[in-house]
Amino acid sequence: MKRIMTSLCLVALLVPVTAGAQETLLGRGTEHGGFGGPNLMYTQILDSDGLLMGGLGGWVIGKTIAIGGGGWGLVTEHEVEVAGTMYELQLGYGGLLLEYLHDPDRLTHWYIDALIGIGGINFNEVGTDLEENQHDDTIWVFEPSAHYCLNVTQHFRVAVGAGYRSVIGVDDVTETTYGLAAADLSGYTVGLTLRFGRY
Repeated sequence: MKRIMTSLCLVALLVPVTAGAQETLLGRGTEHGGFGGPNLMYTQILDSDGLLMGGLGGWVIGKTIAIGGGGWGLVTEHEVEVAGTMYELQLGYGGLLLEYLHDPDRLTHWYIDALIGIGGINFNEVGTDLEENQHDDTIWVFEPSAHYCLNVTQHFRVAVGAGYRSVIGVDDVTETTYGLAAADLSGYTVGLTLRFGRY
């Protein structure tokens, strides 16, 4: 009899847990999820076509807000000439990504995000890897974007988007020696993102 009563008590304790989602004073508990994946962006660098490749990921809260990060690097070649010497520009940046998703359970939906990050540019003399032939400069980046997304499966989405990369903090050496201002690194972007995860 004691074993039967113990078993009934255990069942009574477990039923509310297994019967469904937890009820709270303010409604259902917040849903969480996450995503990650590669991103490819077309842009203009030094008035020529450029391609940035990188990745991003985030933690999704309540299917509405995402907090994460991302990073990109310039994969196309861009050169500047200084006193008859050619230098190759290298660019990379990354940082905090904040995102708002609008009705992500629909087959197609939109979301907006903004990257607040830090990066670096490097001028490397063409044909040499010597440290003395390089100049490094730290930059700050703010990049808001808007995206249109397709839910392919529950764990895979494809999004296309457009945004604007705003660069600040270019130093005096970069401006006077290489003739490169922040406006030369800023520009509109068009991108393709593959998002893996569930939210």
